[in-house]
Amino acid sequence: MLDCDDFKKVNDRVGHAGGDAVLRTVARRIAATLRAGDVLARIGGDEFLVLLPEATPEAAHIAAERVRLSVASEPVAVSHEDISLTVSVAMVPLDENVHTLEHLLDRSRDALRTSKEQGKNRVTDGARASVSRQREELTDLLEHDGFGAAAQPIVTTHGAEPVGVELLARQLSPPFSPPTAVFRAAMEEGMLAIVDEHVLGVCLAAAKRIVAPGRRHVNLYPSTLLTMSADRIDALFGGWPRRHPLVVELSEQQLLGDPVELLPNLTRLRSHGVQISLDDVGFGRTSLETLLVVEPEIVKIDASFIRGVHADEARRRWLSRLVRVARSLGATLVAEGIEQSGEVEVVESLSIEWCQGFFFAEPELVD
Repeated sequence: MLDCDDFKKVNDRVGHAGGDAVLRTVARRIAATLRAGDVLARIGGDEFLVLLPEATPEAAHIAAERVRLSVASEPVAVSHEDISLTVSVAMVPLDENVHTLEHLLDRSRDALRTSKEQGKNRVTDGARASVSRQREELTDLLEHDGFGAAAQPIVTTHGAEPVGVELLARQLSPPFSPPTAVFRAAMEEGMLAIVDEHVLGVCLAAAKRIVAPGRRHVNLYPSTLLTMSADRIDALFGGWPRRHPLVVELSEQQLLGDPVELLPNLTRLRSHGVQISLDDVGFGRTSLETLLVVEPEIVKIDASFIRGVHADEARRRWLSRLVRVARSLGATLVAEGIEQSGEVEVVESLSIEWCQGFFFAEPELVD
């Protein structure tokens, strides 16, 4: 990965049109140093990515140095201006642990950041680049089975009969607590897809071990699903035992951008008999477009709508309206975060079929 050093100064000096001309020259110089089978792509404003198939670390380092020197070899003439330019370069090995483009880019940007911090106009080997303490802790959790799964039952509103369980990721040792802190740290370190896919595997394995009846619910960030290849989805979800229907919960509050982009992978999931649940519906601002596009089989109403609803008439009206919208889609409804008997009574009066919360049971770690 290459990033032009201080490129904002170039745009300030010759304008964006002049900056584009400089980038075209940079691209030509890079391409001139590459082999016939190598691939060059521009992936951002002044960021480029070069793929070097079947290159040894030594050959990759030589290629990276050629690229760096070619860009800095002579000034670029633009609008009667001579623009001197350098690039910072990071080289990262591809291995069997890289499943997505996002993972590759995260690794590369970490190494590139090191190049910038050490003075720019240099090549950094990503395999040796320094990493933050937080990133080291996350990597340690991933490599040493630091995650487990806890199961919380989902029950019928009337009678509290079990209809399934939700598998929730849990950290088995410090330093991150509560569980949400792990994902927040993963976001900050650009490791969300890696961590999310790993704990998905942990939860799927746990879901096969437990003996509780009914559905198995597992969670997945929409952004992670978006980066998964069809082969990866097949590997994770293919051959699931049909006696326990599998449900993938996508958090509505994490759905950013156009939900249509998710449709190919949602179709792939459903081809394996997987149902889709839209989670946290009602948190902040629910998008009607998301509900219509995703067409979830299950809608989980966020705890913020449920909490204290029996003592708040306005909240009860909001919940009633949300229920009518969700029911028009033909989805089964689940009320999350039930903690009091009064909440159960309101939920039952609105004919919400299923419930989940501490009132019924807390999550318990799966052995």
